Amino acid sequence: NSPATFSFPVTSVDPSTPWWGDFGDPILAQYIESSIPANFSLRAAFARIKQARALAKRVGAERDYELSGSASSGVSKVEGENSNRRYDAALDVSWDVDLFGRLESAYQSEVFETKATEEDYRATLLLLTGEVADTYFQLMEQYLTLELLQEQLEASQEILRRIELRFGQGQEEVNIVDVLQQRSQVASVQAQFPLPKANAKVLSNRLSVLLGQPPTSATYETGANFPAFSEEFQGGVPSDLLMQRPDLRACANRLVSIDYAIGEAIADQYPRFVLSADAGIAKTLNPTALFASALAEAVGPIIDKGRRQAEIERRRALFEEELADFSELFLTSIEEVENALWRQIHQEQLIAALENERVTRVKLLNESRIRYAQGGSDYLPVLAALQSLQDVERELISRRRELLSIRVFLHLALGGPLSHANLTP
Repeated sequence: NSPATFSFPVTSVDPSTPWWGDFGDPILAQYIESSIPANFSLRAAFARIKQARALAKRVGAERDYELSGSASSGVSKVEGENSNRRYDAALDVSWDVDLFGRLESAYQSEVFETKATEEDYRATLLLLTGEVADTYFQLMEQYLTLELLQEQLEASQEILRRIELRFGQGQEEVNIVDVLQQRSQVASVQAQFPLPKANAKVLSNRLSVLLGQPPTSATYETGANFPAFSEEFQGGVPSDLLMQRPDLRACANRLVSIDYAIGEAIADQYPRFVLSADAGIAKTLNPTALFASALAEAVGPIIDKGRRQAEIERRRALFEEELADFSELFLTSIEEVENALWRQIHQEQLIAALENERVTRVKLLNESRIRYAQGGSDYLPVLAALQSLQDVERELISRRRELLSIRVFLHLALGGPLSHANLTP
């Protein structure tokens, strides 16, 4: 039983637009589209599709008749007589009538297993696009953090320059402690640079691998700022997940495949009826002779000590296992969508609160600097206000990136959509 709707209103999905179009970032779209033909995990998934298709073709061929041919010639000689030369050629045809549907069930089982493998490919494709997007936004976070740190460093150095100037002029309200405190603050900002630089390199390496490239010194550009996304979200209703998520579609196809496999095992209990015929031509010293024959035979189990019945029971248990996994996966998919929706709502509230906090801290810093310049306080309130403002500015970048990652996860939880152009390998 699934709920009729999600906790938050969502509209129906437009399958013609890929999910990353929600961000309107052409650089992101370029990276994702470049990764699809180049990623090696995706190539491996496509190779599994080719294997499954070949196996289905092989099993399907067993439903048709089999035609084989033979030809030979020879010479025989008896002492005192002329040698005898013999030529013969023949065609043999055999066909399993498949009266109880064993071969057809085996074929259909492989057909639906192939469909499941194709959905596995789409699931891998979906995860790849999600990882590229999340890595891209994390890389953008490092770049924006470095830009902000540079701005903060320049602002802190400007404050230090003014304090040192006033201290050098011998102004009473400025002392050496104020100078040292601001120098410490500048050093604290400088100490923030190495981590985002290292993270940017690590994320660039990861993006290279996702794009099928060696992780070398390549650098990747990103947008100048985090993209906005639509407030209206396309998600449909929980039951739509059965059609939208490729992992659920794969599981459903495997259920059908196993069901046909059960039918194959049941049919294997009954006799097989095989029709065969051969025709040919033979020539010796006598005139050419034509020959032909036909045969019908039935082959079936008499005593197998329960082997076939045990196989039926095994496949039925396999069906029960797959059905349980399918049910669990469906519930988990609803959980993932619900969690992502709730996280997005509260993340947006957190960002709004941090924005208000930033505005307040800007005012606090301005008032603290005026009070300090007028001799109404020491430098410590100015330093505390400056540090707290810079902290909240850096946190805002991280929280905004987290919001984008949540949005990416929400798209993945809903199964995309992937555009039709990208569904076929």
